[in-house]
Amino acid sequence: MAIVRLTYKLSEGINYLDLAHGLSLTERRLIHQKQVFTVMGGMIVDDTTQTKVKISTAPNNFYTRNAVTRGFRAWKASRAKALEASGEGAEQQVAKYSDFKVRLDDAVSAYRRPFSAGSVEITAGEWQYSTIIPEQGVERQLKIVGSTHDSSSLAQYSLALGWLQTRAKPVRDPQMADLNSDGTPDNEVDFINTMFQDTQEDANRLGDISSDNNDSPFPYGELMTTQSTYSASEPRNLQLQFISHSGGANELNASIPGFQALCGLVRVDVSNSEESADPILIIDVETKGWNF
Repeated sequence: MAIVRLTYKLSEGINYLDLAHGLSLTERRLIHQKQVFTVMGGMIVDDTTQTKVKISTAPNNFYTRNAVTRGFRAWKASRAKALEASGEGAEQQVAKYSDFKVRLDDAVSAYRRPFSAGSVEITAGEWQYSTIIPEQGVERQLKIVGSTHDSSSLAQYSLALGWLQTRAKPVRDPQMADLNSDGTPDNEVDFINTMFQDTQEDANRLGDISSDNNDSPFPYGELMTTQSTYSASEPRNLQLQFISHSGGANELNASIPGFQALCGLVRVDVSNSEESADPILIIDVETKGWNF
């Protein structure tokens, strides 16, 4: 068992971490995202008072894991169909570092990257999140949680919501869910269920297969420093892993207990009622997660 210490510089507001990406950068190899990652523990510090920190992840339970697996299988099926239709030699088109990756919620801004010992943010390689292009309609980016399938600016598919919408009710005479009460069973119009409505091939899928993640997820060049801000609306049903509030004249200095993160996706909310908070988060992460 190998454990890597990751250091993140956070800012006021909502911060997102992708531990698979962070580990890929530090380990210099591809760490698959579709795993449950174990954070052994850590600490968070800030030189301001009145700082509140909340760490959340997607719920690590059977239905969220099943929902992600359902999306993974749909992604594989879409790619396999496109490759089969393209003819001989299709296997040569698959990108070298091709991998299934999802976001946590509606936020699509780049996730934070860990810092080196020299206080420099580690330069990113290619890390494209997965999309599914259906036979009809627009392609969707995948997120684990969310109360709707779309955000205000992007076509998205909520894996957890889609899984719940396509499960039969546990009754003697099963009935499919109709969560929006429009009279049509949700499974009949679900995005993944209907993505193979006809046999028309979409060349864009082949473009995604051959170009997305063709470069390594870690950089070959020099390290560089970037500054970004992150914000998103409050998603539903995240699992709270840690909360801390420094009060009075006390600066923030708190130990973080161990927890597990589905797909290595973590949300850290930082707020301060009196001044700007820029805490430093240090966590120890096991490099080998467990597959689901």
